[in-house]
Amino acid sequence: MSNSKISVVDEISEISASSTNKTRSEDIIPPRQKFGWAAGGFMENGLSFGITALSYPIYNIALGVPAQWLGWALAIPRFFDAITDPFIGNWSDNTRSKWGRRRPYMIIGALISGLSFSLIWIPPLGFSDVGRFIWYLIFSGIMFLSFGLFLIPWYALGYELSPDSAERTRMMSYKVIAANLAGLAVPWLYWLSQREIFHGDEITGVRYVGMTFGMIALFAGLLSVILCRERTEIYTQPKVQFIKAVKSTLNNKAFVFLTITFICCLVGTFIISPLTLYILIYHVADGDKSFGALLSGVSGWGFSIFQIILSRPTASLGNRWGKRNVLCLGIVIMAFGYLSSWFLYTPNDPWLSIIPLPIMCVGSLCIYLLHAAMVADICDVDELDSGLRREGIFAAVTQFAYKGSIALSSALTGYIVFFSGFIEGEIPSEGTILTMRLLYLIFPTILLSIAFIFAWFNPLTDSAVKKNRLQLDNRKVTEEYI
Repeated sequence: MSNSKISVVDEISEISASSTNKTRSEDIIPPRQKFGWAAGGFMENGLSFGITALSYPIYNIALGVPAQWLGWALAIPRFFDAITDPFIGNWSDNTRSKWGRRRPYMIIGALISGLSFSLIWIPPLGFSDVGRFIWYLIFSGIMFLSFGLFLIPWYALGYELSPDSAERTRMMSYKVIAANLAGLAVPWLYWLSQREIFHGDEITGVRYVGMTFGMIALFAGLLSVILCRERTEIYTQPKVQFIKAVKSTLNNKAFVFLTITFICCLVGTFIISPLTLYILIYHVADGDKSFGALLSGVSGWGFSIFQIILSRPTASLGNRWGKRNVLCLGIVIMAFGYLSSWFLYTPNDPWLSIIPLPIMCVGSLCIYLLHAAMVADICDVDELDSGLRREGIFAAVTQFAYKGSIALSSALTGYIVFFSGFIEGEIPSEGTILTMRLLYLIFPTILLSIAFIFAWFNPLTDSAVKKNRLQLDNRKVTEEYI
């Protein structure tokens, strides 16, 4: 056997050992890049959850815009945003520039989306309900459309920073920490807008609070652009046609099952998310908006603090037990959290209402962290089949599913609030509150059950991930010696 062939065998043996044990040193992502990429998670959560947290309290409760109008104003921009995502992903995959194929889009998206978020909360005071609705629709539309320019390349960049599955999972845990730093702030935005410095007027307060938060999120997004570097060796691969790229993505069984799981989790939780504040204010706090906002803020803090503390252990658990198994566990925990709200959202002891969200946070952490890590693993499956790294299109289709689910949930949420019997400017009846509580229980339970089934039967097991990575590494070593 020649020396070159012996070298190939030795290197393949070394790869085989490392694929089943620890991460190789060359596959470890430097702390600077981990921090930089993770900072984008603050912008992602800050803007997407910030607009959800403030829209109904400000535009519906304070300004009197009908809930069903507001639902459509949230849904329409997200729907068009979702449609553009696959195009952005394909453009990003095919871009070849001295600044990279991800970062040029990210800087434009970060700047426009951060500025437009700030403008959402300053509608002219003399506007009618229709005028306020149009103002909200315009600037939320600009925000969501530009947000896709940041998010799709940002996620794609995260998927490709390391070829190691375990290292990618660990990096996703850093993103969870940054995202939940935003989560620590978001539940307090409405509460802050009611402070005495603004004379207790949330309409005035949210102008300053919303603009400040938008600028902080913008800066976090720019950190991802400044601190991250791209893998330039991928630039030599051929460009992929849009239709072919989407078709190939949707033919991946593991990705389809994972996406259905993700959609069910999203719709099941987001469709009733705004009901939380209504239930806290009018059921638990007996109509006291300030106390209801305080309970919401404390619950949100508990949610985010738990996720920050548990993100690294959850990543380790996913690498040890298998990502699919821990994903299923997270879905069960999430469902239990919603079921517990029936007993813990009670006016007899209002502070018990802070318990369900931390329970849900454990389930949510497993779902979102491991879903993102599994998409990165699926990109390895795709490379085995196609010979190409197409993180952009996978990130785009994932965001299409995410935003489409949010758009559907947002449109239906307004009607759910309306269906429950809530009338703007009036104190809801006991029957309305009961209907809200039942809806808050039923929707998540049904859809999370469906999500569990698809997660359980997903073919992307831990052993399959290791086998895929080993085959890719062996192929790379063999090609280098040919």
